[in-house]
Amino acid sequence: MEGPLNSKDVKVPDSLRFHTIEVFIDILEATVAEPVPPQIITTLLMPFIVMMAENPTKGVFERIRTEVFGKLMEIVDREIATTDEDSNESADAVEEDDDDDDQQVVLKTSKLQIYFPEILGILFEIASHPNTRDVNPQAHVRARQGDQGPVCN
Repeated sequence: MEGPLNSKDVKVPDSLRFHTIEVFIDILEATVAEPVPPQIITTLLMPFIVMMAENPTKGVFERIRTEVFGKLMEIVDREIATTDEDSNESADAVEEDDDDDDQQVVLKTSKLQIYFPEILGILFEIASHPNTRDVNPQAHVRARQGDQGPVCN
């Protein structure tokens, strides 16, 4: 992947990543005219999922957590709150997907359909890969030394 969402490109400043992260959901919500299925949302979120798993800085991780996934949850919550409490429409914001035997839960807004268990599965799969860097420097030292105890200075 190239551009500001490439977590391994040290030439890209975090400020450019922050801007991209901050505007993504707003632009997505403003430009989507038809409902988007969860598979496409997951594909669109992949650069952020990979960056959360691979980026060595806590600031980028936190910014993605709040500005991408936090905003997605705010959109879902906002639409649930604006529906009539007495009608069945408020229950439609969370829908069971009948296509799968696993009874997948899809969070739906008027435009976006989000399947968070799939997103979390991808995130943990990438983060658990042996080549993914650990953001804890002491864990790096322990891994190199083969030691499980605390690092002494």
